[in-house]
Amino acid sequence: MSYVPGIPDNEATHEAYCDLICNGPAVDTTSSEHVVWESSQDQILLVTDASPAKYKKLAHDASKCANCEMRYDSGIYREYDPPDQRHIRIFLYARDARVIALLVFERRSKVWRCLWNGVETPECVEQPEKGPMWSVGFLWVHGTRRRVGVGKALFHRAKRHLNLTEDEVGWYTPFSTEGQTFVRHEYPTYFYVAK
Repeated sequence: MSYVPGIPDNEATHEAYCDLICNGPAVDTTSSEHVVWESSQDQILLVTDASPAKYKKLAHDASKCANCEMRYDSGIYREYDPPDQRHIRIFLYARDARVIALLVFERRSKVWRCLWNGVETPECVEQPEKGPMWSVGFLWVHGTRRRVGVGKALFHRAKRHLNLTEDEVGWYTPFSTEGQTFVRHEYPTYFYVAK
């Protein structure tokens, strides 16, 4: 993004982008058609290939925030990508009308069962009979909202919404350091990788 101070359009664009990255995308809390769970100040919204454009844009903006930190080569989610065999389900966690976390579930067909065995690198064995299964392709929580249970709550509520048992969830690897800690906490003995 190019930015020239003093030009009103540039100033406005710069301010909007900084607000997006620092606070997360703004959510229209008056619309509840895509809300799958809510409490007093929190909501979880579901975005699919069939969702209206405004929800796809919201997921796209949330993925921009995540990508700004993670620096993926390609976007985590783009609103203009055509539907494919992954049947993507994006769960957005909003607090105080701002998206603060994003979880991408997608169908993946190659599955491995992995044992921690007390080491950092798990031992994995392919499980052709298990695929396809829902896989966590990406889980991100805004840097200002970490270590307070947001990621865990988002994961468990999304899993419940998809009616998944513990053995019906895969994970896309490699993990970040925080991702590995999260999965190891949730699945201390074994877990599935699905790609």
